[in-house]
Amino acid sequence: MARKQSKRPAAKKKGGAVKKDPAPSPALRAGFALIILLGLVAAAVFLADRYIPKAGPPPKTVKTAKAAPLPVLTPRKEPVRTAQEKPAETGAKKPVYEVFPPPDKAPPPGKAAPGKYRVAIVIDDLGYDEDLAERFLALDYPITVSVLPDAPHSEAIARRARQLGKQVLLHLPMEPREYPQADPGPGALLSSMSTDEMLAVFEDDLRSVPFAQGVNNHMGSRLSREESVLNPLFTALKARGLFFLDSMTAPGGEARAAARMLRLPFAQRDVFLDHEQTREFIEGQLDRLLGIAGKKGSAIGIGHPHEITYQVLREKLPDLSQKASLTPVSELTEIVE
Repeated sequence: MARKQSKRPAAKKKGGAVKKDPAPSPALRAGFALIILLGLVAAAVFLADRYIPKAGPPPKTVKTAKAAPLPVLTPRKEPVRTAQEKPAETGAKKPVYEVFPPPDKAPPPGKAAPGKYRVAIVIDDLGYDEDLAERFLALDYPITVSVLPDAPHSEAIARRARQLGKQVLLHLPMEPREYPQADPGPGALLSSMSTDEMLAVFEDDLRSVPFAQGVNNHMGSRLSREESVLNPLFTALKARGLFFLDSMTAPGGEARAAARMLRLPFAQRDVFLDHEQTREFIEGQLDRLLGIAGKKGSAIGIGHPHEITYQVLREKLPDLSQKASLTPVSELTEIVE
């Protein structure tokens, strides 16, 4: 009986046809399929993240409120300014005015005959309010104006005063005893400076106020007691043909003695007109000014660029000019003997 032949393929003979590779196993095929599937999922996630907009809460609606009207600002009565800084042209504020000594109690009555005595009125601290300065300058009387250095309108006010025939002073800032709480402002002479530094600052101040014929101090209750400051300063004044008006912001200063030694034309303030800004007080101080002039033969009053000061002077100068001879302050200076 013949044996059945096996279905196993016969082995290849040498030099015969190529032997076929065995087919991949089911496990391998499953692995390849899983890798391809994972790649497709990753690609789908990437494309969805890049190109499909994300869902999220709706954007909030921002309501725009109507702009509120700007408040009306009023100047501070005592703005603080640094002595080493110049105020900006725009928005510059008025300086702190003098640190006033206590006023006298009662104004003496004027007793001298009209026309027999002389009165000078000086308006200090000009340089910040050009419109108010223009109104003082427009008063048809020989008032003297004293202009702070390095203020926004210092040069313009000095030039305008010159055009209208008004006498101009440099209102020289000097350190007070209350410094730094009371700051004399830009261009100030300070005790921390050397003599050369002080004179250089003074020269700059003088250049900023053209046509100045004299100088009076702004504050200065500390430096006005220092001979080491006043002697070189007054020497510089004399060399330039200027005079010095002592604003008398404090008693006991050495300005008069220094002026006497250097033979510098000199005068002193008799009355502050408006360190209380009421009509009654200013009118009383004008009466005091006339009373002092009646006793001494002359008197000097100093006021400041306040609206109420302007209003009272505009009303009272016609009457005052009938009782006394109004004059520029230089005519009341003298060489102290």
